[in-house]
Amino acid sequence: MRLRENGMIENLKPVAVFAKVAETGSFSAAAKALGMSAPVVSQHISQLEKRLDTALIYRSTRSLSLTDAGQRFAIHARNMLDALGDGFEELAGDTQTPSGTLSVALPALILESVFMDWLAQYAAQFPDVHLRLSFDDHFKDLVREGYDLAIRSGAMVDSSLKMRKLMDGELAPVGTRELVEKHGPFNRPSDLEREGVPWIGTHLAVHNLTFRKTDGGNEFETISPKANIVVDSALGAVKLIERGVGFGFAPQFYIQSARHEGRLVEVMQGWETDPIGVYAVWPANSGGRSLSRHLINFLETECMPNLPVGVKRSGKTKRPD
Repeated sequence: MRLRENGMIENLKPVAVFAKVAETGSFSAAAKALGMSAPVVSQHISQLEKRLDTALIYRSTRSLSLTDAGQRFAIHARNMLDALGDGFEELAGDTQTPSGTLSVALPALILESVFMDWLAQYAAQFPDVHLRLSFDDHFKDLVREGYDLAIRSGAMVDSSLKMRKLMDGELAPVGTRELVEKHGPFNRPSDLEREGVPWIGTHLAVHNLTFRKTDGGNEFETISPKANIVVDSALGAVKLIERGVGFGFAPQFYIQSARHEGRLVEVMQGWETDPIGVYAVWPANSGGRSLSRHLINFLETECMPNLPVGVKRSGKTKRPD
């Protein structure tokens, strides 16, 4: 049920009270956290249930539990409060000069991207922030290893972290011109799996990659080339591909950079892969005034509007429940 805008304001406080009850699991605990009495908390919940015309909480003398509607509404209530809190913290943070140490984990391939220009720009603009950067393709446990922020690509599955999608990129199969002339032509993705076609892979790369026709049809092919050489670094794999050792996958921003123009060519024309999301992820207890959020906001406002060819800005922010 949607509330009309003219009724939103009067419902904000009851929604906030409900979110705290759902979080703490009791009226008394919520009342203590909010500095209210338990009867006042109960009154707010009753008011909200009446407004929604549905039960949110089942009450007994000893316990309470959320109804199905209450469980679903609790997610929206928590997201609303998180967004409101982020807004207050972000604006308050605008008046402060950021300082301190910021530890960031990044994939090694970023070393060959415009992202390095952005990091340099950030370091120059905020000299009181001491960056500790790790360029490594291996997965980092942010909390256990003490990182404030990570840049990751692909599917995000860790619901204990907050995340924000920064951009979309695309992988493409590439090789040197000489290698294409020797082993081509490649008319379909499955041609890349032919016997004798040398392939370079990484431990961390997607093993199965699905292509679709770019002519608007509904034709798909999924391939899983058998690698002759396996590298634990995407950057290391690309460096071998550039030297004609084999074919492999590289992101479009790398392929189309002026520095590498002419050294790598896309081997598959008329087919494309699905975009791969690039995310900023950080521990859930980091506040809006944290350096992690400061760098993310810098990237979104100063850098994302000027993305290179081959990547596109994401318009969505994803939050775990």
